[in-house]
Formats: sequence, structure tokens, C-alpha cells
Amino acid sequence: MVAAVSLNHLYGFWAALDVSTRVLGLLWWVTIGSGLVVLSRKYLRTVILLFLFSFFVGYSTGPFLEPPADPLEHLRRVEDTVCGRDASYLPRENSGLWHYSMMGLLLCDKSGERDVTTIFRQIDLTHGLLWGILMASLFVLGRAAGMPGRWALMSCLICFLFFGTNRFSYFKYYSFAPSFTSLLIFWLWAAAFFFRRSWQAILSGLLIAIGSLPVIWINHQQEAVFLAFVVLIWILLNSCFAVQEWLQGRGGGVCSKSRFQVLLQVSGLAAMFLIFFVLPQSKAFRQALASLFVKNQWANNQHLVFSWQGVHLCGMIWSDRITDTLGTISVAMLVLAIPYFWPGLIRNDFEKKFRIAALAFLPFWGYCVPLFHYIWTANVYSFEYWRLCYSSMFWLFFADCMRGFESWFYLYCTRLQRKLSDSTGTS
Repeated sequence: MVAAVSLNHLYGFWAALDVSTRVLGLLWWVTIGSGLVVLSRKYLRTVILLFLFSFFVGYSTGPFLEPPADPLEHLRRVEDTVCGRDASYLPRENSGLWHYSMMGLLLCDKSGERDVTTIFRQIDLTHGLLWGILMASLFVLGRAAGMPGRWALMSCLICFLFFGTNRFSYFKYYSFAPSFTSLLIFWLWAAAFFFRRSWQAILSGLLIAIGSLPVIWINHQQEAVFLAFVVLIWILLNSCFAVQEWLQGRGGGVCSKSRFQVLLQVSGLAAMFLIFFVLPQSKAFRQALASLFVKNQWANNQHLVFSWQGVHLCGMIWSDRITDTLGTISVAMLVLAIPYFWPGLIRNDFEKKFRIAALAFLPFWGYCVPLFHYIWTANVYSFEYWRLCYSSMFWLFFADCMRGFESWFYLYCTRLQRKLSDSTGTS
């Protein structure tokens, strides 16, 4: 239903779906709530407790409302474009239709008379509920990544403390922005599908992703590109791991298997290099791909492209807003990646670790792979370029590193204790 309403808002094929924003707000709350319940059914009690705790903290502290803060502008948009309106009143694209409608259900004046205290109480209530559903989705994501409950909670804490820029917290500053629930869809899709690779998961994941794109597109567009990137990377990883698993289980002699494996791997690497690095250098290829875009800002964003001898290499990852948002975090991830993938140090399935790292380093797939970088740069204005940093799920990587170090330290202490016990017994 949400996807159908979103498509109708874009193309206007059925007037009956142009319902009031109050109905849309209720539909969106129910959709998010039911999605969280389904994905967390095995640990629903913990999710409910986390939701209540996050709601209490969000309600108690309230959003950042010091003028000229962005939350004030989002509250104005709710009042001017949502309250008492139908869906057709809002612009077709990137208008926060779903997010503002769910806020309007709590904020729009129903009686005609409200004092200042009541207004602020409603604002704080909305802020607390948004914090609750987002923290619940982060916990679901952590559990989907294979973490025990306490480390999934640690990943939520890391995200809460460090997600945003070195100037403001995303949770405190952007709770009323449409990107808040668009990111929630992005995270919940990753929780539901990114760590699975059965045929059923692939088919259902693609179907849900396709249905989610128009929903995100009318709410806040940039997360639609995030979702497209993560789906492409998911398919690529699934293909690589499936081929590797098939080769390991393939019969035949060792020599023939080794030759075939090398040939297949070399062919796969050559094909990926051609698609992701060589083809984007072709103007004809870029023009053919740009025909699928709603806008094409490639020519206007050339100052964001790093080239050498006319070859497109990567994006300007050293620009100020990128380093302000992900600079220290990315350096820490690069340093920790060495012990994280060191054989036998952090005990976890390699495929799961690689998927966690892929989500953590997701912005660098977009900035450093020419195909992805072209898609991102062509679809954003220059002032939006740095926002790809918000696609990183770095908290999963740090929490899993801490979990692995704890396990290693425990095993080390256990072995040391045994050695001391043996030496004492011998003496």
C-alpha cells in the first residue's frame, strides 16, 4: 500500500489514493511498527525495552531548536504543507511526504487552541517516538549482523554517540528531517536481507528494494541512491561467495580444479574491472547511463572528481565536509581492519566479517569506484556530495571488533591460567 501510494504520488494514476496526510501518517506509523515487530520477533522484549528507554531520553531532552536550526524549518513545513492537506498538495519528489505526515499526525492542531506548553510537549513527544523507532531499528540491524544482544546494544550506543558530523549529532539535529525515516528504511532493508544469500532472500530482497525506491524517492531522495548501492554490492558479494562455495565443493582432481578456479577468478576480476573502472571512462557509456537519471549534474560537479591524465580515478574524499563527517572514523576503521581480518585473531565467519566491513566502508565504494562515483556525482548537487558519508554503518564494524577483542582476551587469559596451573602442578 505504501509503495502504491508513493507511485501514485509520482505519476497520479488513481485519484482514490490521494488521501489526507493524516491517513498517510497513520499508515506510515503502522508500516514501520509492524516491520520492526516482524524483524525483531525473536527478541521483541529487548526491542520494546530499548524503544521505551530511547523514547524517554528523546522526550526528556527534546530536539535542538535554537534558531536558525533546521528542525524549525521542518516544523514549519509540517504546519504549512501537511496539516489539513491531502497528499496531492505536496510536491511530487523529495518532499518528505511520509515523514512529515507521520509528524503531522502528532503535531497538527486539532482543537484550534493550544498553549505554548502543549505545543512543546507535542514536539518532544514526536522527537521521542522517532528516537525510539530508530534505535530499535539499529538494534535489529546489529542482531541481523550476528551480534549477541549486548554487542548489538553497544552498536546502538556507538551510532548514537558518533553518527553525524564533528559539529552536530544526527539524532539531535535531524530527527524532524525526512532523511530520518528514509535512513530507517535503508537500515531495515540491510537488516532483513544483506546478511542472507539464499534464492528466496535474493528474490524477496530485490522485490522489497524495488518497492522501497518510490517510497524513499518522494520522502528524501538521497537514501534511494544509498539503497541502490547497497543492493548492487549485496548482489556482487552474494555472487562472489556463491561461486567460491561452489568451487570448494566441486569434485575432480586437485590440479584441474585449481586451474579452473584460477581461470574463473581471473575472468571474474577482469569483468568487474571492466564494468566498474573501464566502462565509466567512456563518454558513450556515461550518456547511456545518464538517460536513466532524473537529473545529470556530472558536468557541473567536475570539481569533485579526481582525474589523472583524463582518467576518472575517484572522488575528492579529502574535502572538508567528508573529513568532518567520516575523517577520524575512517582512519580508525582502516587501522582496526588489520587485526579484524588477521587470521585467527578475531574469531567470526569471514563472510560475515566481510559483509560488516562492506557496510562500514560503503561511502568509499561510492567515492572510490568510478562507476558508483559517477552515479552518485551525477545525481546530487555539489552541496549534497558529502552526504554519502551517512550511508556508512561504521557502528557495526566497531562493535564487532570490540566483541572479537573481548573473545580473544578471554581465550588468552584462559590459556595463561592453564599454563600457570600446569606449571604449579609440575612444581
